Amino acid sequence: WKNGEMYLKPCLNSHRPLDLVVLMLGTNDLHAEVQPDEEHLGDGLNRLLDIIQEDKKSGRGYQPPKVLVLAPPEIVPSDPAGRVDVYPKFNCEQGRQLSLLFPQVYEQIARQRGCWYLNAAEYAKPGPADGVHLDAESHIRLGKAVAAYIRENIFPQK
Repeated sequence: WKNGEMYLKPCLNSHRPLDLVVLMLGTNDLHAEVQPDEEHLGDGLNRLLDIIQEDKKSGRGYQPPKVLVLAPPEIVPSDPAGRVDVYPKFNCEQGRQLSLLFPQVYEQIARQRGCWYLNAAEYAKPGPADGVHLDAESHIRLGKAVAAYIRENIFPQK
């Protein structure tokens, strides 16, 4: 029920017309139960991009919306007083090493698919509570960075 793939198309169409979709995902693809590997690190992103880029009804003028891909930040161990059970769910150091590959893998996919790209790790980091979810300050920094990127690169003011 946490897989957004089934809900994405209805969501796109219920909010149309869309000029832009901002997509940051991938961390949950590192769960140990998924058995992630470097070769398939971008599979989830590609599946969602297929859905967005094939949906000509969700954008303007029967075109799919533009897409800004954000590579998520790395995962890290939580603070000892935090949710220490989370890091092992991502195969600990193996998952962290894979998460460090998101920027290069996602940037390559974004370029191949004609999408915009931003590395969220340049602005945000996971908080100490669980080592996965962003802390409050990171949300603010990332939100401001995304807004500036969109204003300057995707929809520059005339």
